[in-house]
Order: sequence, then C-alpha cells, then structure tokens
Amino acid sequence: MKLTIFSDTHIKYFNGTFPKEFIESCNSADMTIGLGDYTCEDFYLYIREISNSYRFVLGNCDDYTLRNYLPVSEKIQIEGYCLFLTHGWGSRDGLEKRIYSSLDYEPDIVLFGHSHSFTDKIIGKTRFINPGSCIKGGSFIEMTLDKKGIQIIKKGL
Repeated sequence: MKLTIFSDTHIKYFNGTFPKEFIESCNSADMTIGLGDYTCEDFYLYIREISNSYRFVLGNCDDYTLRNYLPVSEKIQIEGYCLFLTHGWGSRDGLEKRIYSSLDYEPDIVLFGHSHSFTDKIIGKTRFINPGSCIKGGSFIEMTLDKKGIQIIKKGL
C-alpha cells in the first residue's frame, strides 16, 4: 500500500494551489495521512477531496472548526502493521520519547508532526517517523507498506 504522509502546512488562507508534486502524490496514493496543523479547514477539505482514501488527526494550531470532527490521535492497521497517528505536543526536545511514554501499547510505527523536522528513528520496537513540514523548503513522505517491509521516500518541496 502506498501512503502520502504530511504535516504542518500552516496555511492561514487556502487559495486553491499547492505544489504539484504533493498534489500528484495525494492523487496516486492509496491513502493520504495528515498529521495536523493544516491550520485552515479549506486546505484540509481540499486534500480530503483529492485523495483516494485518507486519515487525518488534529494539530495544536488547527482552526477551531477542525476540532469539531478530527481526532487528536488514531490507531490504524495497514497491511498487518499497527500505526499510531498523532501530531505531538510540547517542546521539540524529547518529543518522540514523550509520545512513546504516553502509549499503553507498542505500535509498529508512530507517525507524528509538530517539530517540523524529518525524523526516522526507533525507540523500543517502534519506528517513529515525522514527514517534516509540508511547506516551501520542507518535505513530505511517500511510504510503501507491504509484506516485504517499509520503504520511505522523503520528498522535498
């Protein structure tokens, strides 16, 4: 399964345009995963509309209307992998350890945002992946999950 994963766009007012490579990735992915801080509801709705399937969690800077229907975190199963989706909270320092210590189970993968920095590391048996900030000069990721394993491609904007 091919996933497009992004976070932290911080778009205050969406004008209907976004980098072509990101839009094409959302169109072609089996699922698009957003990890919060879209900021405005219009951007969130646009990405949801162009995606084949989607999962989104709330960020700390998101519009109040998004707080009415987006979860703070979500646990999902894809291709036999247990994924935990969250935005994150607090200081960038120790973010992964804070998330890890808040869990009452050990997922295969934690997808998170908040720090605006690409991350791919392991704590315990859990792989922590942050796609970075999906803004000009930032990044998003394309991830493939299958029986052979996990492949990640970091895409710059």
